[in-house]
Amino acid sequence: MSGNFMEIQERPEFGEIEPQPSTLSCEVETVVRSMKWRKVEGTDGVVVKMVEATGSFTIKIRVNKENI
Repeated sequence: MSGNFMEIQERPEFGEIEPQPSTLSCEVETVVRSMKWRKVEGTDGVVVKMVEATGSFTIKIRVNKENI
């Protein structure tokens, strides 16, 4: 999963802010080693299935300095 983040806000005291090119990009890499299902009963008596997963993830954030 990867994406670009851009913040666009409208504030009455400043009027409309023009969209700017993204200054941050983010990539997320996920590695799942194992998964198992288990049933869990809640305090209200409802039984739900939950998944337990073990693994790791890496988040890479890049900043475009030209736009700062």
